[in-house]
Amino acid sequence: MWRQLCVLPFFVVFAAGCRSTDPLPPAPEIEDMASEIEDMRAVLDASRSAGNVEFTVPREHWSAVTDALLPATRDDSPAKWLMVGKLKIATLGGGRRTVWLFSTDSGPGAFAVGEDSDHRVYYRGGESAKLRRALDAARTASQGR
Repeated sequence: MWRQLCVLPFFVVFAAGCRSTDPLPPAPEIEDMASEIEDMRAVLDASRSAGNVEFTVPREHWSAVTDALLPATRDDSPAKWLMVGKLKIATLGGGRRTVWLFSTDSGPGAFAVGEDSDHRVYYRGGESAKLRRALDAARTASQGR
């Protein structure tokens, strides 16, 4: 059904060449999206002086990372959040999408999904602390490989 919908959740599942105005499927479908991912890389802003930290998110961590973005709703009036990283996702169908991760002062987390920075849809949802823990665990696991 993912390929028929031509969508990506927090990031995530797209058919090649598909353009969607609302790339996240309904929440029950997002829960199974990890099965459509072929590869997930994280690029995190470690600090202004240290630069970025980039690593491959191990397959066994994909669900924890995507679950940390849920539940989410589209935000048509996003604030000027601080970008703290992004996920680069390749799907089994050959699609590629980016999920930009933002830091918020309060309330739910924030992220955007799209083909590039000019074609992205913003969302509020999930828990920033839960996402941070999931990405920290994924980074630690990736260092042992």
